[in-house]
Amino acid sequence: MSEINIESMSCRYGDGPPAVDRLELRVADGEFLSLLGPSGCGKTTTLRCIAGLEQPSAGRISIGGQLVADGSDKWSMPADKRGLGMVFQSYALWPHMSVAGNVGYPLKVRGGEKDIASQVRAALALVGMEMYEQRAVSDLSGGQQQRVALARALVSKPRVLLLDEPLSNLDASLRTHMRRELRRIHREVRTTCVYVTHDQLEAATLSDRIAVMKGGRLQQLGTPREIFESPASQWVAEFVGFDNFVSGTVTGVEGDVAVVQPQGGSQPLRARMSAAARVQQGARAVVAFRSSSLQENETHDANRVDAQVTERMFLGDQTELVLAANGTRLVAKLPGARLEGDTSLTLWVRPEQAVVLPEAA
Repeated sequence: MSEINIESMSCRYGDGPPAVDRLELRVADGEFLSLLGPSGCGKTTTLRCIAGLEQPSAGRISIGGQLVADGSDKWSMPADKRGLGMVFQSYALWPHMSVAGNVGYPLKVRGGEKDIASQVRAALALVGMEMYEQRAVSDLSGGQQQRVALARALVSKPRVLLLDEPLSNLDASLRTHMRRELRRIHREVRTTCVYVTHDQLEAATLSDRIAVMKGGRLQQLGTPREIFESPASQWVAEFVGFDNFVSGTVTGVEGDVAVVQPQGGSQPLRARMSAAARVQQGARAVVAFRSSSLQENETHDANRVDAQVTERMFLGDQTELVLAANGTRLVAKLPGARLEGDTSLTLWVRPEQAVVLPEAA
């Protein structure tokens, strides 16, 4: 078993505010969990505490039911005793060693291993690098070096695999390819994985669950669909790609749908309520939706948005329009080139593509 339990964990550097603040988190055996958030949110510090590279100032961490860190006692199991594999953002490969030398190094350090060569070959085969066994790592591309770092982390069959933004140094096409490879490898090995990223697409495509963090605190924990379709707050919604927010007052609640009267607008908006943050009639709220959800209105009276075009930007197969609607700035991405044309538009948004959230304080 390789379940990870983090109980009320805090970690701070010097006298500043905590980098991680009272974090409660459980990673199930064999689960792929991503820590998602902006720079400085505490995700890498959390990973380093699990790895044994940082000492929690409070709280406890257990792996597979075994205590590995206790902040109250200032005790931490050494990193090399935790049975973990780690892939760093910089890969941290030794340039004077061959591919095989890098991958086999953890087995040599541990000692007592038999037939290291066959284990190295098996790990390289898992990541599709077996033909480069004797190649110098300095002669490899960035994507190939990333695979070698992954093979080195997996060669000792760790009970937990930790990955700290391993794709951030790759170009867009390589990142897409490596996301597919990471999914394939996880399906094969079923090792518990904790993955740090600020990239929403990486988190959505790789994860069983996502933990969204801000300011050292957990903001929301859920499946990718729950996070991206039912954010728990306006901040989470904005972080995962909602770019339109219309403030107003809830005038009606019908099951999982709320009716919001926009501030300064005459046309009410119907939208589904987030499962993670429901609203009550009479409450202040925001209707959040993505720019891609706005469509040109032909016959729809419900959820109509009358707007003035203030800016246009050509995006290739789309045009991004900045709109003014009853004092609210909105963004719409409509198909085709629309660099000229009407200065006013009537658009609409499907209720199922909009979500109602409590208005941020």
